[in-house]
Amino acid sequence: MAKRVVVATDFSEAADEAVRQADERARAAGATLTVFHVIPNPLRTDPLFPQFRQEMADDSPTLQRDVIEQVNVRVTALTGRQPGEFEVLVEDGPPHAVIVRRAEECGADLVVVGAHGATGLSRILLGSVAERVVRHAHCPVLVARRSPKSRRVLVATDFSDPSLPAVAAAGEEARRAGAQLTIFHSIDLGLSLAEGMPEPLTSAPFGFSTGVREELRDAVDGKLASALSRYGIDGDRFVAFGPAAPAILRHAEQIQAQLIVVGTVGRTGLPRLLLGSVTEIVVRAAGCSVLVVRLSAA
Repeated sequence: MAKRVVVATDFSEAADEAVRQADERARAAGATLTVFHVIPNPLRTDPLFPQFRQEMADDSPTLQRDVIEQVNVRVTALTGRQPGEFEVLVEDGPPHAVIVRRAEECGADLVVVGAHGATGLSRILLGSVAERVVRHAHCPVLVARRSPKSRRVLVATDFSDPSLPAVAAAGEEARRAGAQLTIFHSIDLGLSLAEGMPEPLTSAPFGFSTGVREELRDAVDGKLASALSRYGIDGDRFVAFGPAAPAILRHAEQIQAQLIVVGTVGRTGLPRLLLGSVTEIVVRAAGCSVLVVRLSAA
């Protein structure tokens, strides 16, 4: 259970949804809610404008007080919490870098950010701050969107180590929301089956008759059942065929999922930047909130 939930706000509608969902999770877990606003300051380190840096430094205390007041008013209106029932942090600098650094410093268990765009092409263009926070954060990140109230949670797994903590997290999310959990895997027949697939699949011929497809489906369904059993979770199982990312998005839309849970690897250094391509596409294009769960590694 989370002990500290950090949510970033820029006072946009997308950020308002993030605040609402962060509040809901913090209340459910009895966690501290920390609301973070970053004042962009592109001139902070620019040697060409020293006079602007000094002016901004002089105005900084007043500006921070004004922003804190705005955050207090906004959060109270969105959540019903009164000032003092949540923490407010205001800083200036590159928003994604400040959010990631301060979230790690304060020991956040979950970071919540808003996603910009709801339909069509704009849905693909995840806000740059949100995308960078997802890439760099040390802990799970919830990309919050207005979502169907379906009480359906979809977790996608490829049976790799990074995907397994996502199954456990999805089970907890379903329990918290009183939702039905579906665990999902898509068999991409255009890819090599030898890497990371269940043993019965590695020797399958590439003719893929109806019988072979059913054998593949049965083998994967058994692996899904095992994944649920490993964490003591009840849930539906669904096996699809085709590239994973569009299959996940399609099934999430079909069941009107209110949340998709996916996994990725989280390490220090360069590997932290490299989200799996499937996770990245799902985060960008989903029509509902997406929880990205990291496998911690040294």
